[in-house]
Amino acid sequence: MFQLRSLIVKSRAPFVANLRVLPISTDIYFRATITRSRSSTAYKKQTPSNKKWKPSEFHIPNKFSTKDENAKYSYEAVSDFRDKLLYSLKDNEMYERAKFLSVPHSLYFSELQNFIKLASQDKIDSISIDTIRDSLTRGGEAEASLLTMPAYLHYLAKEFPDRMTKFLTTKSFVSTENVHLVYLNARAMRRKIIMHVGPTNSGKTYSALKRLEESFNGIYCSPLRLLAHEIYNKMLSIGRPCRLITGEDRREPDEHENLDEIPRDSKNNKINTILSCTIEMVNCSSLFEVGVIDEIQMIQDSQRGWAWTNALLGIRAKELHLCGEETAIPIVQKLLSLTGDSIEIRRYDRLNELTVEETGLDGDWSKVKEGDCVVTFSRKNIFKVAKEIELASGMKCALIYGQLPPENRIIQANLFNDPNSEYKVLVASDAIGMGINLKIKRIIFESVYKFDGRLERRLTLSQIKQISGRAGRYGISKVLGLVTTFNNSHLDTVKEALDMKAGAIQRAGIFPSGRQIYKLAHAFPNASFSQIVYSIIDTYSPSDLYFLSNTSHLIQLSKHLDQFKLPKSSYYTMMCAPINHRNDFVLKMAGYFANSINNSTPLDICEIIEVPKGSIRTFETLLLVESMHRSLILFIWLHYYYPSIFWNLEGALELKLSLENFIQSGMANHKSLKAIEKKRFM
Repeated sequence: MFQLRSLIVKSRAPFVANLRVLPISTDIYFRATITRSRSSTAYKKQTPSNKKWKPSEFHIPNKFSTKDENAKYSYEAVSDFRDKLLYSLKDNEMYERAKFLSVPHSLYFSELQNFIKLASQDKIDSISIDTIRDSLTRGGEAEASLLTMPAYLHYLAKEFPDRMTKFLTTKSFVSTENVHLVYLNARAMRRKIIMHVGPTNSGKTYSALKRLEESFNGIYCSPLRLLAHEIYNKMLSIGRPCRLITGEDRREPDEHENLDEIPRDSKNNKINTILSCTIEMVNCSSLFEVGVIDEIQMIQDSQRGWAWTNALLGIRAKELHLCGEETAIPIVQKLLSLTGDSIEIRRYDRLNELTVEETGLDGDWSKVKEGDCVVTFSRKNIFKVAKEIELASGMKCALIYGQLPPENRIIQANLFNDPNSEYKVLVASDAIGMGINLKIKRIIFESVYKFDGRLERRLTLSQIKQISGRAGRYGISKVLGLVTTFNNSHLDTVKEALDMKAGAIQRAGIFPSGRQIYKLAHAFPNASFSQIVYSIIDTYSPSDLYFLSNTSHLIQLSKHLDQFKLPKSSYYTMMCAPINHRNDFVLKMAGYFANSINNSTPLDICEIIEVPKGSIRTFETLLLVESMHRSLILFIWLHYYYPSIFWNLEGALELKLSLENFIQSGMANHKSLKAIEKKRFM
């Protein structure tokens, strides 16, 4: 039985936990809902505006008709979308955001019509068609919809500075001007930057890592925890002491059994360690001889781009290697023109040929071959496709997708890579795009469209290239890499994408520092968490060089955590915490954790989550256990910031391993998993 043991009685928080237990075969599936008591002073009735608009339907052509992939958003569609954004400024909910920054009611509404007119004529650069289209391409409607309010407030500040003093003062707290000067220690030295650019499977990262191995000391910044672990183990395997720092893991060299003693040079001096870390955990204070930043093109990521910008501008390395796509060269050059660092660009060609087959599978899964990887873009579809392939071909399928814990992804990858394994086919999401070595002979796109949470969007050039590049990798570099599609009608899209050059990255992600957030929070002592987040967004100065990262996620997270009255010193920590706001279970567990932080109440995760008994028999149960694992990762992450509250690290690590084993047992029997019929919830 799954159990979620409430700590409400212990913490005496005004919450009510409702657990509805639903027996399904021998499994127990439950829905856990946490609701704020209406008697609480923090309860606030939500009254959605009746003026909210629906997402516009963008034109998505079947083919790439231009080298600028932004063209998939037609001028008419983007213009219509902007009109709806401008109209939304009339909502009282929008004015409340302006009111928080002391914008007079009369000024806000008297100038609104004139602003809408100018913006509609494309005379406001910060909300121009090109700016909105760029934002849509990078982060979808969720990000683009946040452009309107800061554009209007900056317009008012320019026209009426005497009446916008509070706005201008707030803006100074989180100023994004001269971002490169924030890193004074890095600016005090002249670094040598070496960019290794090329397609997937070109050896660019290998060259940078060889230099890291030879260095006196160094740092490797990884986009994924899996890669950080891989480099950590690689360094230890060659006798090089290495530290590991990720959000939920800390390891010193002497903790690994492969190192019997700390290596020393010919003069008996201790050889300094290498630091392998995830990009968010980068060390910008220590001095390194060599640094490596992997997947530098992620600097444009709508949620995490700030971490790459932070590492690029802040790492104190005499020699800094950047690995990634050629599209990142222009933005890196722009940033380095401000820092004064030198740059050398090394280009690499793919080690083996990548070819698109003449025909697709014509909708027939029996044409799948050993060594194939079928890529599809929903967790539900991964299981569906795997079942159909096993029935049609008789070959067993390994599965990899984003929600699957990294440790389980490695197990599935090893099953697929092992020539003696019965798992001959891999069915995966775009999670295989980076971070896992796989012996893939052929990539098969089940579809070239992906749901982004709001709309069905065609894959970008970068996504198609990154996924396709996985074919012919890892130990079979002399073998031709093949790419095809399940539906023949999608084949031309893949061909054209691989033949085309992706557009250059125009902007780098940034986000205010913890010090800036803390300063802003104390300037508004009565402000809620979400009001602080909105004030950051609404005072952001539009830039041709930077964009504000992680905004749509933080809005959803902060609104949920408002009810827990977090101390202001915890705002930045929770902003950076690994909380998936789209996962209800994780979000509610984050509420438990936030409540413990607020009350300084020690919390033992082993009293909240238990390893299930029996076996996983439904998709819903598997999803629930994966959510439990994500909640456990969050607990471990918070332990390093609040060790006295999230104290039972040893128990959490044991529980984490047990959940991973339980998930793996469900993956082994994925063919027999069933969906819960809706009538069972009635």
